[in-house]
Amino acid sequence: MIKDVFVWWLTAQAFGLAGLPLTRFVFRALPDRGYAFGKTLGLLLTGYLAWLIAMLGLAPFGRALLIVCALIVGGIGLFFIRDQRPKTKDQRGDRASEASSPRSQVPSPKSQTSSLDGLKLVLGYELIFALALIFLVLLRMRDYQVIINPNPWGTERPMDYALFNAIRRSASFPPHDPWLSGYSINYYYFGYLLMAAVSLVSGIGWGAAYNLSLALTFALTALGVAGIVANLIALTTNHQRSNVQTFERSNVQTNETQNSKLRPGAAARGPGARAPASQRRRIAPAPTARLQRPPRPHHPSAHRTVACTVANVRPAGRTFATVQ
Repeated sequence: MIKDVFVWWLTAQAFGLAGLPLTRFVFRALPDRGYAFGKTLGLLLTGYLAWLIAMLGLAPFGRALLIVCALIVGGIGLFFIRDQRPKTKDQRGDRASEASSPRSQVPSPKSQTSSLDGLKLVLGYELIFALALIFLVLLRMRDYQVIINPNPWGTERPMDYALFNAIRRSASFPPHDPWLSGYSINYYYFGYLLMAAVSLVSGIGWGAAYNLSLALTFALTALGVAGIVANLIALTTNHQRSNVQTFERSNVQTNETQNSKLRPGAAARGPGARAPASQRRRIAPAPTARLQRPPRPHHPSAHRTVACTVANVRPAGRTFATVQ
């Protein structure tokens, strides 16, 4: 059973690897580039392409067709990613000059931090996927004498098991009806087709593949939910950080504009430049009163009280005191 679970997990990873390039192109606006949706999109596109080819009668439905369709999906994704590269000589020259510059050859701490965060995010996604898969496998392994048991009996599980095996046995579509021989299934069956595709590629038997299909559905759902939550948190955090940076830049620009108005010629010199000595504002010292001695008593203009009035005169930034 452990071997079957590992092969099933490995097959899911192969479908995810096939859909990863196209996922990065479609979800390039997301912080994680849509990594959490790579397995689902790879399986979906591979199964749809195989179903379309088999329905048109171009090739029989089976492992070989599914592997070829997975390679086609991966090739299309690589083509779209390659199409984003610079096409003109000027763009290629700019990219080459940036790559050859000494500054670009030295990785910045910010790029190293973002790469480390991306690696942690991928490992977190894979851990969630593996734990969800193992959890439901362990849940389906035991018979609890209620709804949860590995046997395909009860509710709609007999029909699910019948449609699942009918698609595995069908070489063309619509698949054979397991209830009425010679007729095709008159029911929506694409979900069964996707799980049958994984079972055909992995080569696992019918009974184990049916229970592992339910576990894979649960694991892909958990991975998709984790991806949505992680992207929402990252987008919200980046938006708040960009708002703070924009506010700080606007404050700096406002301060520079006000300083340039107070200092003539500062705009021409550029922000941060020091004004010439002739244009610097001279600050006058605190006004002081210089008192003279009262005239001698025998002098006719002598007085007992000397009234001092301080006048702040600033020619060339100096302070004088006059006595009346």
